Amino acid sequence: MNKPAYIVTENAITVIWEGKPYTVNKDNPNYQGLRNALFQGDYTKLGDFLDIKRKIADFFHGNIKIVDEQVYYCSHLLHGVVIEKLLEFLRAGMDDAKPILNFIEKLMTNPSKNSVDQLYTFLSYKSLPLTAEGNVIAYKGVRDDYFSKNGNTNTIVIKGIVDDNGHISNKVGCVIEVARNNVDDNKDNHCSHGLHVGSYDYARDWASSDGRLMMVEFDPADAVSVPTDCSFQKLR
Repeated sequence: MNKPAYIVTENAITVIWEGKPYTVNKDNPNYQGLRNALFQGDYTKLGDFLDIKRKIADFFHGNIKIVDEQVYYCSHLLHGVVIEKLLEFLRAGMDDAKPILNFIEKLMTNPSKNSVDQLYTFLSYKSLPLTAEGNVIAYKGVRDDYFSKNGNTNTIVIKGIVDDNGHISNKVGCVIEVARNNVDDNKDNHCSHGLHVGSYDYARDWASSDGRLMMVEFDPADAVSVPTDCSFQKLR
């Protein structure tokens, strides 16, 4: 096959394929495969990476099923940014969509519909990575001694080390749990009680030069609210 005309920019690849232009953005799961095929001269694979509308075969994963390219949890039809990302991965022929599938399974056990909807918003603004088990990796700014910068003696700490002023230790390896009804579920209350995590930029600024920036893992079932301030960059 002859070498196709293409251009690779900082954010996308555009290829002329069978007389038509196709653009694949950097955040598309096909991007890296397309780039490798072009640079390695393996042009016979280009059609696979450009066909992002490939039909998804029906399948089941736990309580999740895909039928006629619709995603269901049990019998409930799902929508949202995470569902669109799942379909995008599957159309691209990605080998392992289990992190997103496991994330959806866990998210659907969250007892609050508002929490589920708000977490979609949080992830759509800041594309935070998922673990293989479906948990979310986020960030937290803490004091230099690893304790939280703000404390609340009225918070019921079920698991974790807490000082006399309600500051909680966030040392590497710590598992922290507080009573869910001690976490403010009103997204319009911007600075309020509960455990907080955020995007990298938000947590780095919160840590400032005299604190520490920690990477944290949380179960989407435990998400409570996404305050509307700070451009949806933090989560309780």
